[in-house]
Amino acid sequence: MKTSYKPEDVIVLLKDITGELQPLPLKEREKRRQQGIHYSEMLPLEYQPSRAYLELYHQALSKYGRRIAYAIAQLVDKIIAQKGTNVTLVSLARTGTPVGILLKRYILKKYNVNVPHYTISIILKKGIDHNALQYILGKHKPETIQFIDGWTKEHHISNNLAVVADPAHLTSLYGTKEDFLIPNTCLGSTVSELFSRTILNSEVIAENDFHGAAYFEYLEDKDVSYEFIESIEKQFDNTEPIEELSNNAGSQEAEEILRNLNLFDTCTITLGINETTRSLLQSYPLKILVRSNSDTEYIEHIIQLAKDKQIPIEEYPLQNYRACAILKRMEVHLQCSSL
Repeated sequence: MKTSYKPEDVIVLLKDITGELQPLPLKEREKRRQQGIHYSEMLPLEYQPSRAYLELYHQALSKYGRRIAYAIAQLVDKIIAQKGTNVTLVSLARTGTPVGILLKRYILKKYNVNVPHYTISIILKKGIDHNALQYILGKHKPETIQFIDGWTKEHHISNNLAVVADPAHLTSLYGTKEDFLIPNTCLGSTVSELFSRTILNSEVIAENDFHGAAYFEYLEDKDVSYEFIESIEKQFDNTEPIEELSNNAGSQEAEEILRNLNLFDTCTITLGINETTRSLLQSYPLKILVRSNSDTEYIEHIIQLAKDKQIPIEEYPLQNYRACAILKRMEVHLQCSSL
C-alpha cells in the first residue's frame, strides 16, 4: 500500500483500502462499538491534537531521544545474542513499524548486516494477519522471525516479541522494563507514514487479502515520521541509560486497581504511559489515573491530552506504572442496550 516509508526501510504488508471506507469520528465509533461492532471494522478519523499537545510531543522527542536510542541498542544486542544476525524483523503495525526501522538501522550500523524488515497487522481479539505471515514464511525460515513492537500490551505474542519497553514483564527481549514514554505513541498516522489503524472488515478485506489500512493524503504536510526516526538515529553514539524503577507488579496490578475502585465488573484498564496515551487518542476513558500529578517525567502530554478531551485525572498509588486509563467494558454497554 501507499506510505512514505522507504522500501529499503520496511516492506508494508497491508492492503490499501483508501477511499473504500468512510472515516468515522471518535464519538461515532464509540457509539458503534457499544453496539458490538469491532473497532477493526471501522476506519478512524485521525485525532488532530492541539498546538500545546504537539509542542509537548516535540519536547518529549528532544528530551528522551538519547534514552530511546539506549533502549534500541540494548534491544538489538539481545536479539542478536538470541537469534544471530540471520534475523527477519516483523514489526506490528502501527507503533512497531518505526521501532523496527530503528532496529534495522542500528543492526546495520553495529553489525554491518542489512536485515529484512516487514510490517504486518495484529488486531485485538482477531489475531495476527495470517496471510501476511504466510507471505513472509514463503521467503524466510520460521526460526529467523522476530516480532517487534513498541511496548507490551494485552494481545501480544509474548513468547517471540521484542519491545522497547516492557513494564508488564512479558518478554525477555526488551530495551527497558521501565514504564517509559516512546514519543511516537503521542501521535497517530502522522508519525507512522500516514496510514491508518489496521482494518479487518469483510466489505473491503477478502479471505486471501492482507489486513487493510488507508492512506491519509490530507495529512502529508503534518508527516513527522522520518523526523522521529532520524532524531533517534542521531543519538546512536550518544545514548543515555534509563533508570529502572519497575517492580514487576504486572497484570495483577490491573485487577487490584479495579477492585479497589469497585470497578472490576464494569470497567477495563489499560496500563502504562503508552497504552494510556493510545486510549486517550482512540477513545474516551472514564478517567485517567496517575502516580502523581506533579510527576512531569513522561506524563505531561497525558495531562494535556486529558485536559483537551475533558477527561478527569486522579492520583492513585500506582506501583509498576506512571499512568493508566479506566474504560467502560463493552459487555456492559451491550447488556444495558438490550434491557
